This record gives sequence, C-alpha cells and structure tokens, in this order.
Amino acid sequence: MNVTHFKFVTSLRGFICCLLWVHIAGMAQTSSNTPEQERPGHITWIERPWNMRYFIYVAPESEWGSTKRASITQNAKQSDRSPRRRFFSWEELFDLTYLVETKVPDLFGNPNLAVVAVSFDKDGMVTSPHTKGKPLKGRLNRLRDLGLSDGEGLDDRFYYMADWFTGIGDASTHWAPAFCSLDHRPDPAMVKSESYLYGKLFKPFPHTPLFGCREWAYQLYDSERPYIDVTSYELASKGKQPKGYIREFIGWARFGDSKPIIGQHEGDWYCLHDCPGGDKPGLIPNIKSWAKRFDWAEPIPPTKVPTFPDPPAQTGTYPYSQKPLTTPTVEENSSAIKPARGSSRTSTQD
Repeated sequence: MNVTHFKFVTSLRGFICCLLWVHIAGMAQTSSNTPEQERPGHITWIERPWNMRYFIYVAPESEWGSTKRASITQNAKQSDRSPRRRFFSWEELFDLTYLVETKVPDLFGNPNLAVVAVSFDKDGMVTSPHTKGKPLKGRLNRLRDLGLSDGEGLDDRFYYMADWFTGIGDASTHWAPAFCSLDHRPDPAMVKSESYLYGKLFKPFPHTPLFGCREWAYQLYDSERPYIDVTSYELASKGKQPKGYIREFIGWARFGDSKPIIGQHEGDWYCLHDCPGGDKPGLIPNIKSWAKRFDWAEPIPPTKVPTFPDPPAQTGTYPYSQKPLTTPTVEENSSAIKPARGSSRTSTQD
C-alpha cells in the first residue's frame, strides 16, 4: 500500500465514523418533553465509578500529525450543526506527550513513534495538559462511547475517543470489556469490511496494525503477566522467526495497574509507557537482560494473529512462562488452542 492509498483509507475511515455517529445520534432522539429525555444519547451519561488512570494512543509521528490535523478540520465543521448531530474527536485537544525514537524507520520513513497519554484522576477529570481552556471529564455515554465532556449543557461538547466493547458472551471472558477503535468493533457496519481486524474477511495491507483492543485487554487482565506487548506480529512460515512492528494502537490502564507497555519494532525492543525501575521510554538494549533484571520471562509472540477473532474462529493466546517455548508457525496456528486460564483475570469495568 503506497502513501496515497494509506492517506485515502485513513480519510475514508474518519468519514465513515462521522456518518455512523450522526446516524446513531439522530436515532437516539426521543419525543418526550422532559429535560433529561431530550438529551441526545451521546451526551446522556452512564453513571458509574471512574476507573481509568490513563488512555494512550501510539502511532508513527507523521500519522499522529495527520490524525490531529483531520480532527481540527472536522471539529471546525461541527460548530454550526445542531447539538444533536455534532461529532467531535479528541485529538484536537492534545499535543503529543513525547516521542520514542526507533533505530529503523517504518514503511513511510518515520523515525519516531508519537505517544499521547491522557491521564485522569479518580473523579474522571483530565489531569494532562490540553488546549480546551476549561475542565474536561472522562465519560461513558448511552451509546457506549468513551470520550471527554466539557460541560453538562446541550450546547457543550463530547469528544469521542473509543467504543466501549462489552464482549461477545462467554467467548470473550478473557478479553472483554475493552475500549476499541472503529476498526475493532464488531458492529454491522464493520463485520463485512476487509479492514475489520477480527472478522473472517480481514485482509491486512502493509502497515496495517495487527494488534488491537482485545489483545491489550487480555494482557491487562492477566495478573500473572507483568507487561503488555503491543507488537503487531507477522507470523512467519515454519522454521522462521515472526517479524514484529509497532503500529497504531490505543490502550488504557486502571488505577492500580502498573504494567510496562513494550513492543518490538524491526528486531529491537522498546518501552513506550509506564517503564519499570525508573527507566525512561525508549530503546531496550537487550530484552533478555531487561526481563531478567525484573525477574520476568521475556516476551513470546502470540499463538495466532489476530489472536482473538470473532466466533466461531478459534482463538489464540499470549503465552507467558519462565520456561522456553517454541515460536509458533503459520501451520501450527490452525490447530486447536487450549482455553486460557481464567482464574487470574479481572475486569476493567466491574
């Protein structure tokens, strides 16, 4: 996929997201005259304890720049729309938190990864610097969207961040609930798309993220696993090592979570956030020594990519063991996978 194609796909994805939001918000209107029922769904809150310590977005530096510029442009177009039909995105409000320099540039020549971390207090108030000029509060709305609210009035804005995915019954016990981006939510508009990561029609292009919200949630909830590996693995044929890349993803952590966010890119490992032992985000010179330093096992690729596709497809797992394990191959990925242990898992939203 060339740069022009990539930019077209990115713009199309944002446009589809905007149309879906407008359609759903319009359907959520009610005919009742009571003030509470007159509120559209995107600014009607699900009241529950706030348990998100941070929301994080990571992407190549130029991709973050394009995303933020698109957010500014699209948000400006919403100002004259009816409050019931507005769609605002969160990226306009934040600058990148820091850059992580990589030794090998990505497919489009990016030498840096942009990290944008939005932190919250236990009341849901944003504590990270932003450009709004008034307080922002994290919210879950009636449409099951995660976002930021700048007030309680009908004219105040809700800035969309992600979908609150509550799972697919018993099949998703270990990897839901989760906060997911547009390409990772199993709604009717996406399941028939080749860009839907967890669908049977999924067809990755070069630079397509192969790590998503379910893979993040699975690792976050596994109390025996000390870190979250965000690598997009391209599993190789039998006898060859998989290739690993750090591509666009979102994630989150609860109060009490302190798992380092790590990933492999072109053969080198990096810590991206919540780095242990006082380390700053950046290159991990030797992953074996790094893991040994904290008495952890070194990361092992998942047994399948994507690891948690929609049923009835067989799911994979993220192995974690102090004992050496054999790297999986494409052929081995088609075999049955034993269910992951469930006793060590806790939910993000109790």
